[in-house]
Amino acid sequence: MKSKNTRNTVLISVLLTILVINLGFVFTNLSFSKATNQITFLEGLKTSATHNSTIAIDDANPASDWATWKAAGLCTGSGTSGDPYIISGDTFNTTTGSECLSIHNSRKHFRVLNCEFIISGFSVGIWLDNTTNGLIEGNQLPRNIFYNVYVDNCSQIILRDNNCSASGIGIVVVNSDYIDLYSNIVNDNGAYGIVFDNCEICIIEDNDLIENDDDGIYLDGCDFVTIRTNTIINNTIGINNEISNNTQVLGNTITNNGNHGIRIFQSYWCEITGNTITESISDGIRVEQSDHNLFESNMVNDNFYGIHLITHSDFNTISKNTANDNQNNGIYLSFCDFNTVDQNTANDNGNQGIYLSNCDFNVVDQNAANHNGGEGVWLANSDHSSVSKSITYNNTGNGVRLNTGINITCIDNVIYNNLGNGIRLFNIDDGEVRGNNVHHNGEDGIRLLSNSERNVITGNIASFNNLSGISLLSSSNEALINNNDASNNEEHGISVQLCTNVAITSNIANNNKMNGISLFSSDGNFIFSNTASGNVNGTNLISSDNNIISGNLLYGNDYCMNETDSYQNVYSDNICTAPITPSPGLDPFILGLIIGLAIGLGALAAVIILSLTRGRKK
Repeated sequence: MKSKNTRNTVLISVLLTILVINLGFVFTNLSFSKATNQITFLEGLKTSATHNSTIAIDDANPASDWATWKAAGLCTGSGTSGDPYIISGDTFNTTTGSECLSIHNSRKHFRVLNCEFIISGFSVGIWLDNTTNGLIEGNQLPRNIFYNVYVDNCSQIILRDNNCSASGIGIVVVNSDYIDLYSNIVNDNGAYGIVFDNCEICIIEDNDLIENDDDGIYLDGCDFVTIRTNTIINNTIGINNEISNNTQVLGNTITNNGNHGIRIFQSYWCEITGNTITESISDGIRVEQSDHNLFESNMVNDNFYGIHLITHSDFNTISKNTANDNQNNGIYLSFCDFNTVDQNTANDNGNQGIYLSNCDFNVVDQNAANHNGGEGVWLANSDHSSVSKSITYNNTGNGVRLNTGINITCIDNVIYNNLGNGIRLFNIDDGEVRGNNVHHNGEDGIRLLSNSERNVITGNIASFNNLSGISLLSSSNEALINNNDASNNEEHGISVQLCTNVAITSNIANNNKMNGISLFSSDGNFIFSNTASGNVNGTNLISSDNNIISGNLLYGNDYCMNETDSYQNVYSDNICTAPITPSPGLDPFILGLIIGLAIGLGALAAVIILSLTRGRKK
């Protein structure tokens, strides 16, 4: 057993306060039940005896220990593991006292089976205190009472197939360990369904928790609790895990809860895996001030937010989840650092597929974020983070949007058919955009603007976009645009406006409908060793001075190089006409045959001429 905690928990304090205030009122038929649904209770309980007053077993008191009650005919058995004490089929119709059945200070093995409990007011159906080795199974607990089952400072207790409904709280377990709950019905309670407070190494499995006014399952100050394959519907919060570490939440069905489906608060090393969480009024999964947790393979659809981490929730892994059709964002992190968001699907959400705000050192990798009402992936005010190997298409906004940060990388993504830009960088410094395939987007393939400085744009394919393949705007200075293919765009291959010290090197900018490379009001830039053919202009400079254009292949354009209102630009070693390739030489063998044939024909002609001459002389 876990030692008793001397602190008064908020839960117990509130409930005891209610008890004191309402003690005189309770016994006038006060009901905790919402009574909105018909409660299905267990049928066919065979009654062995009826008890009209509290049965209190206290194995530390010889006057009321198990042996005494056995002698009184309450139970059978001897209290061993092979022959436990058994109370079976009794009716506890308690008209006096505050509980129907209480068991204290017991280490004997016992079972309470198929009994019916009837009591009203601020009372308890079954109370276990400082007790071990018990099985509570198949019982119908009272309605309209305080707790159906209350377990305090106990160990190795199993509650199975009981109906704990229509009261204040269905099941309460405090200061205990190795308490297992299987297949209980815990519905329609006026407060919580199941509460575990200061407990360790417990299992909550295959229970029904439906239409409880507060949380379906509430954990506070617990460690190593497993919550598995429960059905949790129409509560305030489905599962509320507060200050409880190493919790496993596995394979639960959590639907239509009034606030969050699952809430993790100030908790560490938890595993939230394989759950189906739908139709939460707020968040499918809500995480606050919680680190080192795993959220994997959950289906989090049709909530307001899908998965939502806030307020310094760090070092978490969000992996292989489906977060679709949520009203706002599929996956949303705010003020959270060092998290990994990978291999998720975030499609058809009302706003962003994946959104990180004020988050540093995060990895967004191998996700699909498509058909969203806003951006596919958006990182805002987030430094030292990356977006990689993801697919974003058919989003109403941009495929990937990066706002205000330093050292952001966008690498090896496939981004297409978005209404905005493929990749948009706004006020991003020292970033890298590398190896992306960005095509058929409604605006630019890759766009940098608003003082985005010292960025590297390299190795990308930026083709068939509705504006330019790559566009730098508004003091996006000191950038390197290198080794990209920016071809077949509706405007320019590479466009630079109001920027300086940009190096444009070794790119291909072919078959764009306007210019291969365009500079507007941009001074002091370098255009070197690019290939730009099949455009209107190979290079086009407007109001741009002191640029160097050198070593470029600019043939096959309507105009090789063009400039307007531009001064002191340097052009050198550019090729505007395709080089003429010499015809290949003849094979030496063929050449020898031709020469030999020519010599032979020449000799033959000489012989013929000589013969004709001699004939005339005769």
